[in-house]
Amino acid sequence: MSLNKATLKTSLLAIIDGSSFPATSVAAGTAWANAYDGYALDADSCGSIINPPSTSAALPGLKTAWGTALASGTSTLAAGNLTIAIAVYWPLVTFPGDPPLSPGSPPVVSTPGFNALLVALQATFNTGKTKSADTVAGEIADAFDAYTKTVVVTHINSPPTIPTCIDVLS
Repeated sequence: MSLNKATLKTSLLAIIDGSSFPATSVAAGTAWANAYDGYALDADSCGSIINPPSTSAALPGLKTAWGTALASGTSTLAAGNLTIAIAVYWPLVTFPGDPPLSPGSPPVVSTPGFNALLVALQATFNTGKTKSADTVAGEIADAFDAYTKTVVVTHINSPPTIPTCIDVLS
């Protein structure tokens, strides 16, 4: 499988187009988090797809953080809080066969696209009221997709004779 930006855009558009717009920021955060999580479940790294229970463990934090972000009142705070929450989401995600981390082991996930995501979301939120829902959903999906494809996963294999695999999500 691989990440599908079009599906993410469709999910986001269904949330923000007005026909099913959530009544509260908490409900909106939950809907956005569910849309992103559904998209993320198709991620592939080193030939392995995501271990679904790990996204289930990461999802409640994403829902809460995104609900808070969408209630923050300014586009800058919302973009910043959304970006922080998504950066916290990925280190909780595992892939089949990954061993549990031990203290002092190297990081399994790094997210170098943090700043680019922040800038893209701020730009969209600052100009979103002048654009169609379809355009806004597309810009947000583009930003999330570009960010997600910079997430680097280090698969630390055991025994050590098996090569470690380092890969970006696709």
